[in-house]
Amino acid sequence: MVKRTLKKQIFPLIVVILLVIGLILSLLLIKERQILEKKASSQSATLSLLPSSYNFNNNDLNSIFALELWANFTGGSSQEKLTYFQTKINFPNQYFELAEPIDVSPSGLNQIIRVEIPSTANATGVIYIQIGAISDSDERPSTGDNTNYYGSMKIATMRFRIKKITPQPQSFIIDVSKSQVVNNQKPTPLAIPINAAQNATVYVSDQSSTNSCSCDFNNVIENNCVFPYIPTCVSDTVCQCIDSNLSITPTQPTFITPTITISITPTPSEVPPETPLISFRVKLRSLNTNVGLLPTIIRVRKGDFFKEYNDVVVSYKGNGVYGLDDFPLLDVPAGQNYKIFVKGPKHLAKGFPVNLVAGNNPVFDWTNEELEPGDLPPQDGKINALDISRLIELLGVANPSAEDLYAADLNYDEVINGADTNEMILTLSTKYDDDLY
Repeated sequence: MVKRTLKKQIFPLIVVILLVIGLILSLLLIKERQILEKKASSQSATLSLLPSSYNFNNNDLNSIFALELWANFTGGSSQEKLTYFQTKINFPNQYFELAEPIDVSPSGLNQIIRVEIPSTANATGVIYIQIGAISDSDERPSTGDNTNYYGSMKIATMRFRIKKITPQPQSFIIDVSKSQVVNNQKPTPLAIPINAAQNATVYVSDQSSTNSCSCDFNNVIENNCVFPYIPTCVSDTVCQCIDSNLSITPTQPTFITPTITISITPTPSEVPPETPLISFRVKLRSLNTNVGLLPTIIRVRKGDFFKEYNDVVVSYKGNGVYGLDDFPLLDVPAGQNYKIFVKGPKHLAKGFPVNLVAGNNPVFDWTNEELEPGDLPPQDGKINALDISRLIELLGVANPSAEDLYAADLNYDEVINGADTNEMILTLSTKYDDDLY
């Protein structure tokens, strides 16, 4: 009897102990996951153009070579997903030209926001790449099975044609200041710091040779290269595995008297070099965090002159500021005063006077005048009964869809409530786009 009573007393105690152990293990797992997520969100990235160097000679004129753009994430974690990538690459267009459309499919980010076409890139010597995830399924881990090298992700392949011999190695340069990688950390996506970039050099000598080094990723297996070691030309004929963190200066052959003369015809372009490139910063009222990429409309006016650019995507720049970098204003004559209007996805347009010069313009800071929300999709340039009735209709929806939130969540807090009504009432004092009336 005593033994039976003892068993009855011990059994609940064992159950309690097991529950406590299970709870502790669960808390440890949760903590470990939080540490992983925190670790992932604090990682840095290095962008690389690979191979880091090519050596050619005059026999290779008009041939095509490839440069691959890679992102290496220090200590990257599969817990971290990448949702947006942008970069700017400068290349010597007097010696080389982009021969084919840029292939960004290796990145897996299927929203093509801006990828420079060859004619535009060849006219300016600048390549812009802006890509993002259309849905959660497009988001890519910063490390994992989708990468060819541990911790690295291939972003794009660019193929260039050799136009002309070079007096010295020419640089293909990643502009880190115009580059950004964003993850999908909840509730606020986070920009991963880009701490460095490995550029590439290409040298085309005036020597004739039957041998030249062609060093690309087809040589990875042959040379047993494992990232960060990459196949690299170290002379005219030798391809070796070199640590990508090292700076490699290609071996230059001795100069001899040029044996050929090259005549270069300028590449026709849809974008003349004198096209103004505009960069700006704006604020959207009551939006102080990163909610991802936002589509805008850009309008350019001067008297009877009018030009509109639709679906121009701005990205988060920090401190509640969104912006656009080096966007080409096609068919807008440089050297004149204009008024530039920026219209948000559910906002009235706001106009700003500017003087546009050819090529790069200064970054215009328009953050003192916030874009005002209230012109709901489909937008008509004003706040009227249609916008108000649409907002009132969605106020009663218990679980609004993503489409509903996109239309009427005016302060981007993922609910439609009285705060959004207050935003619309506040904007009613303006009522129209700046350039409509």
